[in-house]
Amino acid sequence: MNKYFLFLIAFFLFQACSKKDDSVNTEGQEYTISWKAAADSSSNAFVLSYWNGAESYFNFNNNSQKDFNYWPQAHALDVVVDAYTRTNDNFYKTTIAQWYEGVKKKNGNTFYNVYYDDMEWIALAMLRSYNATQDERYKTSAIDVWKDIQTGWNINAGGGISWKKDQPYSKNACSNGPACILAARMFQQFGDVKDKEWALKIYAVSYTHLRAH
Repeated sequence: MNKYFLFLIAFFLFQACSKKDDSVNTEGQEYTISWKAAADSSSNAFVLSYWNGAESYFNFNNNSQKDFNYWPQAHALDVVVDAYTRTNDNFYKTTIAQWYEGVKKKNGNTFYNVYYDDMEWIALAMLRSYNATQDERYKTSAIDVWKDIQTGWNINAGGGISWKKDQPYSKNACSNGPACILAARMFQQFGDVKDKEWALKIYAVSYTHLRAH
């Protein structure tokens, strides 16, 4: 009986995973959802709604508030990289290139920032941009930012990367988790053993001092 039950579960899971579209019934009307079309539509709408074409960065919101916020630029870039990886549409590739120049300029002609966690997200997004496009600028900048992030390490509170450059005593998961991921991805991609050592060192501190017990 248990084997039969497991077989049924496996069968239905396989069927669900093999379908490209889903049917949804709403108030007697049946609609077929194309997830590819939905993804394309949402990605395109996101860029059109938030992109600041004049200065090449993503606005604070889609209600004409054009404030520049550094760290959300990384997550916005991730959306664009995902869209380019999925579609191979040059529109997104061009947006990535414009983002690179615009965000750097808006941030004072640098990708450095006083917040280490913010730089970690930026470096991770630029590394993904390099993987998607093979544009060496993104690789160079990601490595450069990663080197600056390493200066945030100190022995206060048991070690780890500080949250903010002028607060060496500030240690939290948001500045060490992404740093560990970044170090691991750097090692995985470029093979520098020092990056592996960084990943293991940051992980050890995070596990010992920053996780919930």
